[in-house]
Amino acid sequence: MLKRINIVAIILISLFGLGCSSETSVQNNNFKPQYSVMSEKDVSTGYAVRKTIQISLPNGLDKKAVEDNITYVAKDAEKKYAKSDKGLAIDVYAFSENDVKLMNNGEYVRCFAECTYAHGGEWINSNQKYSSSQMKAKISINN
Repeated sequence: MLKRINIVAIILISLFGLGCSSETSVQNNNFKPQYSVMSEKDVSTGYAVRKTIQISLPNGLDKKAVEDNITYVAKDAEKKYAKSDKGLAIDVYAFSENDVKLMNNGEYVRCFAECTYAHGGEWINSNQKYSSSQMKAKISINN
């Protein structure tokens, strides 16, 4: 009987998780990334790995889809660039397909969404040693 209860508990924990976060949908198997990388720059220092990434997103995405995509890009970069002996900061700048067309015609366009993914969500904290548990996404969507 005790063995059956343990199995049920494990199943429930697997189904509902130990906690929820705003990043759940990115980890959900239903999430399909919809971005393309326009550029990636290395702006690292001696004590920190720092990357800036510009992406293009399809026109008409809702706020959640934008947040999911830019968070996905940041976490993917974290997997590639995290080093235990250095800090890490990643900035992701999102542009719509319409923005990209304007940029290709030489016009200045400000990103419509950005994400700073770093220790405590602050770029300046990249001087602190990398810790995956301290990495936070700070997202801003401009209207």
